[in-house]
Amino acid sequence: MGDPNFRAEVSHVKGLEEAQDYGTKGSIRVDVLERRDRATVCVYDIKTGRSGLSIMRSEIASTVFSAYGPVQRIIITEVRPAP
Repeated sequence: MGDPNFRAEVSHVKGLEEAQDYGTKGSIRVDVLERRDRATVCVYDIKTGRSGLSIMRSEIASTVFSAYGPVQRIIITEVRPAP
């Protein structure tokens, strides 16, 4: 809704700096980025299937840095809807 500190569904391909179109082959999608302050960005990874959040991926950090530049903390949270 025009808030630069809140971004949804950003797709990236490993090795490329700029965001990619949704569904681009080989891309990963970070569901929600929220910049809380100058030092902290929260990443909300929304899951609806059985798979969970994989081990920390450098692609998530790259996505955060592309969106907001260097930060001190990246907090990643797996979010699941209630059954």
